[in-house]
Amino acid sequence: GGGRGVVVGRARFFLKPGWGGFGGGGGAGPPPPPPRARGPPPPPGARLEAVIATAALDEAGKSAWCRAQGVYPAQLSKWQTSATAALAEPEEARASPQATRQDRKRIKELERDLLRKERALAETAALLVLSKKVEAIFRRGEDE
Repeated sequence: GGGRGVVVGRARFFLKPGWGGFGGGGGAGPPPPPPRARGPPPPPGARLEAVIATAALDEAGKSAWCRAQGVYPAQLSKWQTSATAALAEPEEARASPQATRQDRKRIKELERDLLRKERALAETAALLVLSKKVEAIFRRGEDE
């Protein structure tokens, strides 16, 4: 280094788990990562139960619950946000019966239009083939 900074051996001492950090006090150090943090996420039902169970708790209570359950507080916060968003406007997410009827009517109209255009295309293709055959017949007649 450039003469400034911390010697690596000293940095390891300060970063040891169980050391209270700067300011003294032999605290427990940073808590180990929760066991569930690396596994598959819990099923939606369990996440909803977690949101409900912690809804009335203050921050300290939520942190204690998270440690006991092996969940990061950020995960719990994300689950709360997802649950709130999912429940925000359910009427807007669902189509009304009238909208569904209108959609069905529009689909039928589009299907009829598509069928009409497919038939017109098939007729045009058939006419093109016939005109080429007629042209070939007359050309053959001129060659003789």
